[in-house]
Amino acid sequence: MLGFRLQIKAKSELRLELTSIARSAGPTANAEETAEFDKLLGYNSDQLKTEIIPLYRAMLEHFNQRLYLCESSTIAYHAKLVEFVEIWNRFLSETIPRSVLRNREHSETELHPFYQDLQDNFNKLSEKLRE
Repeated sequence: MLGFRLQIKAKSELRLELTSIARSAGPTANAEETAEFDKLLGYNSDQLKTEIIPLYRAMLEHFNQRLYLCESSTIAYHAKLVEFVEIWNRFLSETIPRSVLRNREHSETELHPFYQDLQDNFNKLSEKLRE
């Protein structure tokens, strides 16, 4: 699962960095640059739908299939991951009103303790293997 997390993180950070650089260039009246910026935003949106959210789904499927191997501390985050993926599924299928989303916290930061748990357990297992 840590591998899924690292891939999501790398793609997300690059997406944010490129968008930030494009925005810092400032607004432009140049139609060509505006079209390129629109392509960047379109790619980001497509990547979210076709790569990043499917990686979260794959992480959840992996989690479900190997639940018996998970540490108790990791299992405690299962519901949070299910909720996170389910809200994205509903949003992408346009079956959740935006007003509902505005009134419910939905952010990847909710998964940060889960990610830390994965990293901690990975570190513990790696250390045991080195011994």
